[in-house]
Amino acid sequence: MQKNVLLFEISWEVSNLVGGIHTVLASKINHAKQYADEYYCIGPYKNTTEFVREDTPSHLHNAVQELQEQGLILHFGKWTPDSQTSCNCILVEMKRYEKHANSIKAKLWENHKIDSLNSDWFDFDEVMTWSWGCGLVCETLSKQMNFKNTLVHSHEWMCSGATFYFHEHKHLKEELHIRTIFTTHATMLGRAYYGNFNELLMNKDLEHELNNKSPYQIAQELNVHTKYQTEHQALRFADKSSCVSPLSKDEIIKLYDYKEVNVTENGFSLNLSFDDCIKQFTNTHSKLTNSIQEYFKPFYKIKKHLRIGIISGRFEVKAKGYDTTFQALGELNNQLKEQDSSKDIIILAPIMAGDYKPLKEEVQLDFNQHIAPLSKYNIELSHELMQLCTRNGLLNRKEDKVKIILIPRTLDTHNKAFDMNYYELLQGCDFSLFPSGYEPWGYTPHESIAYGVITLTSENAGFGKYWLHNKINNSVVRVVLGQDYTSKVEQIKEFILEEYTKTAKTQYREKKYALEYSKELEWEMLFENYINIYNSLMQDTSK
Repeated sequence: MQKNVLLFEISWEVSNLVGGIHTVLASKINHAKQYADEYYCIGPYKNTTEFVREDTPSHLHNAVQELQEQGLILHFGKWTPDSQTSCNCILVEMKRYEKHANSIKAKLWENHKIDSLNSDWFDFDEVMTWSWGCGLVCETLSKQMNFKNTLVHSHEWMCSGATFYFHEHKHLKEELHIRTIFTTHATMLGRAYYGNFNELLMNKDLEHELNNKSPYQIAQELNVHTKYQTEHQALRFADKSSCVSPLSKDEIIKLYDYKEVNVTENGFSLNLSFDDCIKQFTNTHSKLTNSIQEYFKPFYKIKKHLRIGIISGRFEVKAKGYDTTFQALGELNNQLKEQDSSKDIIILAPIMAGDYKPLKEEVQLDFNQHIAPLSKYNIELSHELMQLCTRNGLLNRKEDKVKIILIPRTLDTHNKAFDMNYYELLQGCDFSLFPSGYEPWGYTPHESIAYGVITLTSENAGFGKYWLHNKINNSVVRVVLGQDYTSKVEQIKEFILEEYTKTAKTQYREKKYALEYSKELEWEMLFENYINIYNSLMQDTSK
């Protein structure tokens, strides 16, 4: 079958590093380009180093002018998430298009009963207006480009405006043979419930709440009912909808009573050889060790023989498992001090806790206290991330065996820690910790094994469920089981202790296993799930 297909992918994270969706899209660019005759990623117009501006294609000048007259400015170029990857990209800027916000919200109410009467511009109205405008962009460009099939693939509720736009303009949708796909990477209600730090929720889960309340009631209590309704309707009104794991699909069925959703598990293609893995680990671990020694040097001496672990992600205490992890680290610190263990464990924690700046060099603690700072960023002591450390006795005292370095920001090519971006830090670590309380997929442990780093995840993550379901090697990925808080803490401690005592020979053998198993989760294997959805929407142009 000849496809003759134009594929647009719309996401707020195109050329805009916010979270895991950026990784999803960036890592599958080459596969999407190979599938479609023409492929464009569409994102918000922001100041970003990942975007390389280019001239507007000459055959699209009329379409671009038409959109500009309607208040949408198109910036053409290449999205270059790394030096090896790029694709055609359009960053959409709203100029005067904001005036349509209320009429768009009215249509959402009239056609879909989405109640956005009291919604906020920055929390809902902006992204919904923008993504509705992206629908207009896709329609206008597809008219000019004249492909037999146009696919508009929107990611997350923020970009569902494009889905609703084409439902509103069905006649043009059919005339141009435009088909819509909507993917949710985490349900709005799940993310809000587990991402909302509340002491009363620490020993509860969403399924427990659903025994007593309707999903909409919970959404109202969390003030996310508008987004809940938006996601619900987008799943139903897209031509095809998908989610990132069977775990996520089960959640969608429970929250929305909707079963017609496809599973498109996330891939990650790195193709790192074992020799390169060991070389990079050895060099980076040595560099990290030296940098860690320098970090603590003004306060006390750190021995060169140490174990380095990493935990990272958005600052969502229960969703990311920081509650259990920090308690496990605190208890392990006390245990190792009692045993008078000879080497330290250093935990690197690049956690997105806010827009904090590095402290000036002259801002230092009293060197005589033999207490090193938890962070060299201007994060306040009252911040919950700092409180997690202090409550669990993680104070970076000289006698502590578990020490932590908080890096409260996103790490990329321009924001680094120890002169390294996130992936460079990861490569130099002995292990990683991601025992999530809620994670529809979970890229961080997935990325870890692709770099040969032994990792910890949980059965509350789609990745962890995948690992358990396929009965894959437990020494490469440890999956925390059950929902009992104390049991989870013990399992985390047990994992770290095992990594603490491993010999180099065992560590290298397991790195080799990690690389081998990671190949089963590369896009070369998993992009087929997207192809199946796309092909099901194609009209055969060979006839």
